[in-house]
Amino acid sequence: MFFYHRFFASNIRKKAASLCFLAILFFLNTSHAGVTMFVNSAEDGPPIEDGKCTLREATASANQSKFVNDDCFNGSKDWEGPDNIIITFSDDVVSLTHLGAGEDNGETGDLDIHVDLNISVKEERLVMINGLYNDRVLDLHGPIIVNLSKLIIANGQPPHEGQALYGGGIRIMHADSLLTLSDSKVILNRLTGSGYMEVAGGGIGGRGYVTFYRSEVNDNLVFSPLYYSQKLGGYEATGAMGGGVALLGEDPLSPSWSFLHAYDSRFSGNIVRQLGPVSWKFLRNSEKMYYTRATEGGGIYGDRAHIHLERVEIANNLVENMDETYGNVRGGAISINRHHSSVTSINSTISSNTIALHSNAGQGRAQGGGIYSPNMSSFIANSTIVFNEIFMLKTEENSQTIEPTAGMKLMEETGMINSILALNFVGENDENRREASGNDPVGFNTGGSNIFGARTGPENAVDIHLFEVGKPSKSAVQAAYKKLSLQPLADNGGNNTLTENPRTHALGSYFDDNKLMYSIAVDRGTNIDSINIDQRGFKRPAYGWSFNKQTDIGAYELNAKP
Repeated sequence: MFFYHRFFASNIRKKAASLCFLAILFFLNTSHAGVTMFVNSAEDGPPIEDGKCTLREATASANQSKFVNDDCFNGSKDWEGPDNIIITFSDDVVSLTHLGAGEDNGETGDLDIHVDLNISVKEERLVMINGLYNDRVLDLHGPIIVNLSKLIIANGQPPHEGQALYGGGIRIMHADSLLTLSDSKVILNRLTGSGYMEVAGGGIGGRGYVTFYRSEVNDNLVFSPLYYSQKLGGYEATGAMGGGVALLGEDPLSPSWSFLHAYDSRFSGNIVRQLGPVSWKFLRNSEKMYYTRATEGGGIYGDRAHIHLERVEIANNLVENMDETYGNVRGGAISINRHHSSVTSINSTISSNTIALHSNAGQGRAQGGGIYSPNMSSFIANSTIVFNEIFMLKTEENSQTIEPTAGMKLMEETGMINSILALNFVGENDENRREASGNDPVGFNTGGSNIFGARTGPENAVDIHLFEVGKPSKSAVQAAYKKLSLQPLADNGGNNTLTENPRTHALGSYFDDNKLMYSIAVDRGTNIDSINIDQRGFKRPAYGWSFNKQTDIGAYELNAKP
């Protein structure tokens, strides 16, 4: 228990200043209400006084602190405090058809926001703001506080701007901006590079403080092609990061940090892909330089960022590189860089994320099929990190390396308790595929009651090891599947109503010599007073098979009730 409080207190201290800042800004944001506008039309276009209040007219009025016409006037002209836009039209979609990217006043293209603003839907339903792949959907200029509720941010794609690109769906321009999404979705947004500049954040990208409540960031894409560099006299590709979300700190000379907090939320099906249109053989024979930067963070990427997850699913995200040479590929689910960055995961599931390398030559490195966080202490409690994978197509010309960290690549200051880190794999094919979950108690601080896969050092008395040192046999892997009895990733309950519940791996049972056996994770954890629910929000500990009311290991509690 000392272990838990030590690491938890350390994480609290790191976040104290930022949370105090958030609380002050929240108070200032809510202490005085501004103008409320009711959007009664799903149309889009230039402001025309026709009795129809559109979303573009409402945001333009808020930005200017005056009504652009009388369509959105609701009896008040008190612009002091955050303004409120409430969608009342019956349509399920508003499409941004008034095209024209590249300006920052919201007159055309995306909806630019320059002031504190709340946008919500009156009824208990979701409304999509559709970018039509002509521009991103929302562009936040700060420092501002923006709250989005019951919205779907979809089909955003900013044009090539010849510079770094952030945020396919939402861009956050200022490090002191706060964005909160409640009961919302960020889906099907895209970000494509076009030069030697990074592309980051297929769904949301930029700087600042982002918080998710009961929300989803799914099926967004960051894509980085090769291009010909006149400066280098050869082909190269940009850095591609954060298929779902990418948050970055300020300039190194004036550093600050970004923060992502997520509760009861999902990050699934996001992709970071680096794909060259020219084959390696052609590049090699032409004797041109070929250089790529990092490809990382299938679900979430942070640079000088703190990531805090509670009751979250990060699953089925992909980091893929087709022509990797000197770059690194890392963090199928989460990748964070720079000193003083960290990941906290409590009651969360990180599953079935993949790093895929298809290169025929080069010197790349694949790390962290699930989590890559090498530079600062992190904390993992009551979480399930399984079925993540690093895959590489290897040829005789290939000099790439895979580190045995298909589950996590962390540093020694990481603390872990009541969690499953097992059945994560690396390999090129079924013949040499091996269990390699990454860190075990030798590599970082364990609070005990963890289930680890393959060991890299001596066994300890406070954790469970499924395999001995070395590559486990196929029969040993099959036995481990049986002992864990993890059920397929599924919605096993929760409290979300407008969005899907974060999925979990339920704990099952099996027969051994005609004797009913429960998962090895049942009733094997350490009770922690401050973690008294599981990922679904159900009470833990619950009575399992032993009737001793010990908490289960991982994100799911067997026999738990709401």
